[in-house]
Amino acid sequence: MPTVVTLGEAMVVFTSEEYIPLEYATSFKKGWGGAEANFAVGVRRLGVDVGWISRIGKDPFGNFIIKNLKSEGVDVSGVKIDEDHPTGIYFKEKRNSIIANVVLL
Repeated sequence: MPTVVTLGEAMVVFTSEEYIPLEYATSFKKGWGGAEANFAVGVRRLGVDVGWISRIGKDPFGNFIIKNLKSEGVDVSGVKIDEDHPTGIYFKEKRNSIIANVVLL
């Protein structure tokens, strides 16, 4: 039984590989994120037994999240697989102070 349990959503993150506005991006790096899942990984890396409870879709993105959390030693036995709804995704734009103000024509 985990010493710490966290509850919350995780999603697959697609981060643009270039420092340009998202509307112009054509290539992305796939990752995952979610505050509670990130917290679970951090706590586990400190040597504490931790579990993460959530609901994810029965799809490749859900499998990707579960696989990564398991590889970090997080107990995912409390995760429910939802056959009717997909795993959430979001797109992240890379920005820096110089390029963020450039307008592309």
